[in-house]
Amino acid sequence: MAEIKEILNNEMINAAFYAEKSMIFKNSTRCPISRETRNRFEEFAVSCDEEIELYMVDVIAQKDLSNEIAKRSDIVHQSPQVIFFKKGNVVWSKTHFEIKYEKLKEALL
Repeated sequence: MAEIKEILNNEMINAAFYAEKSMIFKNSTRCPISRETRNRFEEFAVSCDEEIELYMVDVIAQKDLSNEIAKRSDIVHQSPQVIFFKKGNVVWSKTHFEIKYEKLKEALL
């Protein structure tokens, strides 16, 4: 099981970007699609036996941090969105209905 940490400051963004492997889930508390994909991300976290850091950012409450992630990753902001990093490099990103449990697992291979 992997813990999902909430991104609350720039130091946590740095930790996410420079971890060996990490995923950031951009979540909107106002969006039903985001709620559904959050459930998939949480299911992934519970079943994950890989060494990976998992993060979530609330794009409504933490808009500045969400924008900073988009700027630094060079990935256009969308919500919901998952961005997968390895050693500071973006490996892939998925949005909306592309965020599936199977895709999250496959990304680790």
